[in-house]
Amino acid sequence: AVCSFDARLDASATGTFTGQLIIGSNDADETSFDITLTGLVLHSAYYNWAVGAGLSSPNLAPMMNPSGDGISNLLKYSFGLNPSLSDNRMIVPGSVVPGLPSITAEGSGTSRVLRIEFLRRIGGGLIYVPEKSADLSAWGLTTAAPVISPVNAEWERVVIEDPAGTDTAERVFGHVKVSAQ
Repeated sequence: AVCSFDARLDASATGTFTGQLIIGSNDADETSFDITLTGLVLHSAYYNWAVGAGLSSPNLAPMMNPSGDGISNLLKYSFGLNPSLSDNRMIVPGSVVPGLPSITAEGSGTSRVLRIEFLRRIGGGLIYVPEKSADLSAWGLTTAAPVISPVNAEWERVVIEDPAGTDTAERVFGHVKVSAQ
């Protein structure tokens, strides 16, 4: 037989939620059908940003890339880029114009640092995690305390100068992971 029904997620928080739908059966081969359900609740600030930029379903989802430039909507929201255009500009250190993080290795010897600078959205339901790596396969948290300064009501500047090793030939890489709360 065929049966139709609706499943609805009522969540008081943002994020991805999973649940199980179990349908009992009198079929001798299948005593029950277990179906995993997944629901995504978008932060209202992200949703308003995406709709305001002209995105509609399915292109308004955080991991979509409607412009085809390889940068997801979530990252464009996180770093103030335009989701409707191919927009991959990088922040100019010290500037108040949003962009992708600036990541450089500076100095030499014992004063060599990995410098990560980015603008972070305030109250946008996001978690920013700066990380570093020597080989692009094993990533770890930066150890230096970030210097945070307000830009305006929507953005704050984050600068991290993390020890990068003493050998100037030694490689160091950085990135900023972003996820929704």
